[in-house]
Amino acid sequence: MTGIAGRRIAGHLADQLYRQSYLMLAGTAVSASTGLVFWVLAAHLAAPDTVGLGAGLVASVSFLSYLTSLALPYGMLRYARTATHVAGLINAALCCSAVTSVLAAVVFAAGSARWAPKLHGFLDGGADIALFAVAGTGTALGLLVDNALAARRHGGVALARNAIAGVGKLVLLPFLVHLGPIGVYLSMTLPMAASTAAAVAVLPRLVPGYSFRDLRPSPDVFALFGFSLRNFPAALASGAPTFLLPVIVVSLLDARENAFFYVAWSVGQVAQLVPSVVANMALSEGATEGAVRSAARAERFVLALLVPACAVGGLMAGPLLRCFVVAAVPWAVVLVSQSRLRLEGRYREVTALTLSFCLLSLGLVLVLVRLLGLPGTGLGWLAAATLTALVVYARRPSRRGAAPPTITP
Repeated sequence: MTGIAGRRIAGHLADQLYRQSYLMLAGTAVSASTGLVFWVLAAHLAAPDTVGLGAGLVASVSFLSYLTSLALPYGMLRYARTATHVAGLINAALCCSAVTSVLAAVVFAAGSARWAPKLHGFLDGGADIALFAVAGTGTALGLLVDNALAARRHGGVALARNAIAGVGKLVLLPFLVHLGPIGVYLSMTLPMAASTAAAVAVLPRLVPGYSFRDLRPSPDVFALFGFSLRNFPAALASGAPTFLLPVIVVSLLDARENAFFYVAWSVGQVAQLVPSVVANMALSEGATEGAVRSAARAERFVLALLVPACAVGGLMAGPLLRCFVVAAVPWAVVLVSQSRLRLEGRYREVTALTLSFCLLSLGLVLVLVRLLGLPGTGLGWLAAATLTALVVYARRPSRRGAAPPTITP
């Protein structure tokens, strides 16, 4: 029996959809866990206002990276393994992301006195802006490099990069915390930038024929940018609730309720990273095995992971946290469906799907919080995810009548 079980496990791990998903999930877990330890340590080493302003700078970097992504991470997953001129494709994406990140950092810093006055004092000098640009570029390029590595089936290197960044921020914090908020945010972001640079440096060893000097335009590059830009509206709509929901809740609840919400919301977001990672790997593997097959396998896989975990977590958690944790199950159906639509070139449908969830989740939370208070946040989010998943199932063609899978740029 042991031999049979071992062969089954080996066969399971040999499947690249599962293997790369596990590696990327491990990297995500390392990043999340070291991030949690980082903020706990920061709270012990620095005053609350120092930690709060440092967190504001980190959040600004993350928000700018989200706004300027141009959905290139999705394009990297889709094309980095199948492209004929993969070096030119990767370099074009990295250069574009670096330019947009630097421009976003400069524009944000120039107007910080207006839209982020509490952070303006940390972004009003040339050196401050340069460091802010480095932090933003490292964050943006890190995601691109991780997705390129995953698409090339080197998820272990992405895991190592996240581990190095995680350990680095914990090591730097005690040395830089005396600099105040800027020391806190640099401790978080500089190791990420350094680990990204290290990962880029080893690309020639991991990608056959890769050269940093290869910047020639090719059909692969045009396909990458065409695919990414068509998916950009959906990418913005998909991330909007994550950034906007806490802002809405803060304006509607008191400080004590906000504390309960933020803890539950943060834990729930960790649970929802699981379907996000698996859906991304379905996008990558679907580029070669077909959209329908990869989506079906990814959905079965992620539900097998989530349903038992969410059932246990739901029983142990309080009502609010239970809603956010359980919502990861229908959300997995939605995310995998988005990957299938992207592979099939159904860009309007994926945009409509993500925009509908965005408006539905924010709208339901807004209404239910006014009616029920704090519990309305979890109920609204769970209801939005469930209703959107039901729409996905209702619109899914039957296997008998389904059209052959198509993959278009």
